[in-house]
Amino acid sequence: MGRSGGARRVGRQTRPDPPRKPHGRPLPGRNRRAAGGPRRQNPRGPHPARPLRGAPLTVRSALPHLATCGNLASGFVALLFAASDDFLYAAAFILVAAALDLLDGAIARNGCDEEGQLSEFGKNLDSLADVVSFGAAPAFAAYAAVLHVLPVAGIAGCLAFFVCGALRLARFPLVGGPDRFVGLPIPPAGLFISILAALGPPPLLILAALAATSVLMVSTVPFPTPAALLGRKKSPHDA
Repeated sequence: MGRSGGARRVGRQTRPDPPRKPHGRPLPGRNRRAAGGPRRQNPRGPHPARPLRGAPLTVRSALPHLATCGNLASGFVALLFAASDDFLYAAAFILVAAALDLLDGAIARNGCDEEGQLSEFGKNLDSLADVVSFGAAPAFAAYAAVLHVLPVAGIAGCLAFFVCGALRLARFPLVGGPDRFVGLPIPPAGLFISILAALGPPPLLILAALAATSVLMVSTVPFPTPAALLGRKKSPHDA
């Protein structure tokens, strides 16, 4: 016992004492918070690099997103037809995209997308789909069908339409009301331009149409929503 007790005493003596302040208190270590210092965050909280856990995605809650993906796919197919000089088919697929865009809002109004996180995801996806189907596809069809004979003015008109449509989509969540839009929505504007491109009017006429729709999209002119025309409450998916 003497030897073991002596070994224990030697082990205790070789352990270095912690540094101390002049008044005798030990300095705070790594895991100790200094007096008056900021409180450490909860280590069990969500890690910034890990995704937040949300409600599980069900078939019912995914229906609006599937309709929006169909809208996006229709816009891409319309671009392919416009690049192949099939402007009638391009306008037809833009019409399909408009119908799917309305279907997306109708499904959301019926309560299939009730989670807040899914709603935000749906609105972001809807804006991305609309800028392709009703912004890029109609502008490209107008240039390829008619405005290629006026390279500078044609590119300027189509680019103005595309940019104003993107601005309209970016402004949509910030303005408006339950029964009105602020500015012309991009789906009817894109559908109108695509039909004109399929009809092949004179270049000055389609340039005037591009200028008028571009100004209306970024204007503050009120337009009634489809829900207001039908007497129903507007959904956050209606752009």
